Amino acid sequence: MIVLFGGRRGWGIPEPIGRLFFLDQEYNVPTLYTSFLFVLCAFYCVRLGYNTYARKKPSTLIWMLLGILLVFLSADEWFEIHEKLIVPLRTAFNIEQGLFYFAWTIAYVGLVIMVGLVTIPWFRKLEPRFRKRLALGAGIYITGALVFEIIGSWVYSTGGHQYSPAYANIVTIEESLELIGLTLATLILGRYRIRRIKVMPSQHEVPAAKKRKIV
Repeated sequence: MIVLFGGRRGWGIPEPIGRLFFLDQEYNVPTLYTSFLFVLCAFYCVRLGYNTYARKKPSTLIWMLLGILLVFLSADEWFEIHEKLIVPLRTAFNIEQGLFYFAWTIAYVGLVIMVGLVTIPWFRKLEPRFRKRLALGAGIYITGALVFEIIGSWVYSTGGHQYSPAYANIVTIEESLELIGLTLATLILGRYRIRRIKVMPSQHEVPAAKKRKIV
């Protein structure tokens, strides 16, 4: 309850504790957890990229680029880089209220589309089970991070505020989906990395055909 509603007034929770766990605040426990998961996902992607490079696979570049992107998203989560885009984009598009009042979503919708287009060929070649599970985790996260952020933008700009019941409920769903989706994606990438390491031949192994019989 503290995590979901800790920042709401009138719940009898001390404000410092509420801010420490409230989902609609930055620089707190949920933000630290999310940033850590992004870094962990980035580590898995880089390791998978290294494995594919050792096996001379063409997917190395995609894994490495995904690792870099995830490091950026981790920094963005902690330092609120996306928040700095709100005023410039709101001014550029003359937005006063509505779905894109939190105007940073405009840039990040474009980023999602661009990454999707670039990674489609790589994504289709992944193992079917891994591909479906990774799509599920990413889909849940994007639904929370963008879809519900856009819905919350409309509610906030048309009469809601940070502590209104409607906006608080949307934020709860949004942040919960982000945490669930990112946790799921982290677990999936971790298991996939372990599987790929197990099937990867050791650098010190010599093919049987090349071994010389010792007399």
